[in-house]
Amino acid sequence: MPRLPSAIPTPVARSGWFKRFIFSFWVALALVCTRLPLWAEEDTPPMLATGTPNILLIVADDLGIELGCYGDGQANTPHIDRLAEQGVRFETAWVTAASCSPSRASIHTGLYPHQNGLTGLSHHGFSMNKRYPTIASLLKERGYRTGLIGKFHIAPQDICPWDFQFTEDINRDVLADNRDVRTMALMAEGIMAGNTGPFFLMMSYNDPHAPLFNQRQGLPENPVSADDVSALGFSGYTSPALRERTAGYYNCISRLDTGIGLLMDALERQGKLDNTLVVLIGDHGAPFARAKMSCYDRGLRIPLIAFGPGLVKGGRASKELVSTIDLLPTFMEATGTRTPGGLPGKSLLPILQGIHSDNKDGFIYASHYAHQKDAVFPMRAIRDKQYLLIENLRPDSPRPRPEVDGCEIWPAVEGRPNEGVDVDTVYATYLKPPQSELYDLAADPYCFKNLAEVPSLQTVRRRLADKLNAWREETGDPLLSSVDSAP
Repeated sequence: MPRLPSAIPTPVARSGWFKRFIFSFWVALALVCTRLPLWAEEDTPPMLATGTPNILLIVADDLGIELGCYGDGQANTPHIDRLAEQGVRFETAWVTAASCSPSRASIHTGLYPHQNGLTGLSHHGFSMNKRYPTIASLLKERGYRTGLIGKFHIAPQDICPWDFQFTEDINRDVLADNRDVRTMALMAEGIMAGNTGPFFLMMSYNDPHAPLFNQRQGLPENPVSADDVSALGFSGYTSPALRERTAGYYNCISRLDTGIGLLMDALERQGKLDNTLVVLIGDHGAPFARAKMSCYDRGLRIPLIAFGPGLVKGGRASKELVSTIDLLPTFMEATGTRTPGGLPGKSLLPILQGIHSDNKDGFIYASHYAHQKDAVFPMRAIRDKQYLLIENLRPDSPRPRPEVDGCEIWPAVEGRPNEGVDVDTVYATYLKPPQSELYDLAADPYCFKNLAEVPSLQTVRRRLADKLNAWREETGDPLLSSVDSAP
């Protein structure tokens, strides 16, 4: 495999942090080696086959598809782009909810938020309604060592049996900042070096979550400014404040990209590259209005890239409609681990290995209930290859907290310059949506024009509404009776 471009700054650039860098590495190794029992060769559980792959799951907070490999010319992401080039890039992958805790709980359990019960932020009192098997618990039973570095943000906090867990909340003496991508890579290398058996490691980065730091620990070395970028297309308008926020977002993504380059270098140095399945995702779309906390495509759509020499038939882009509920079944099949029955997702391993072709008639589903407890706004969504249908369960009610992590929003957009976008109507729909929203994503990828009442599209609307209601019934949606299907 061609070596990923080095992400380590020059000696001159690193001189201010080099001692802390080395210290953090040895601290990480000491923590792993002194606090945690490691597999010796003779201790490896007999059920593990030779060559059982490691699993490296990389999750970036609030990362949408604003990456070079997804066609974004403003993004500086050479390391992620290389992963996509040599792996499998899914063109259309959704999360189950555009809110952190619900999305992450689905990743861990393979269940939709209304199935596992975590429908809002865990630090605002939301929690799963019972204990469910998770990727970590299932792989631990299989004999894997399990680890988390970075953000967790689901409840109950002990639902994943981590053998090693380093977060800024628990281990501030070691990991004081989840933006410190150098220390995170060194800690990961310590974990890799200390295990002779297989591991499941989740690397969970805070970037590009707000606050959108233009630079942290000297990264990126050359941050972009508001004058260097255009506002994200789904915003529908531009302003100096919005461009400033957009620049911060791209700078966070650049720093994340550097961290992923360091992480992949560590994986290669430890000789783990050929026997590790690497999956990179965001936990939902960008921290901007009409993305995060919405059911628009740019709120739910994320990068999903799988990489692994010898495990993945790389150099491909898949058009399959996939969801993060598919990750648990994928990891179970890849490791020869039993998958719990009744899960709604499917294994992506046949696609990764080039055995299965794309499904032309697929559907993916998502929902939203709340972010904070004072921001309940239930929605359900379905999309196929072309159309997105959103059912708002509180139609014509004002959307609570529409600003999204401080993102400039109405009335700031009123009268702003735009390129043929009816900004007033777009944001009026966003702020007080009707019962149904239907968008032709082929013609309108940013969901500007609601087609729900167009007569010629009522067959499409009915087809999606029927599929959505069937999904709600099958998955036990507790709000199923709140809104009937489209007329």
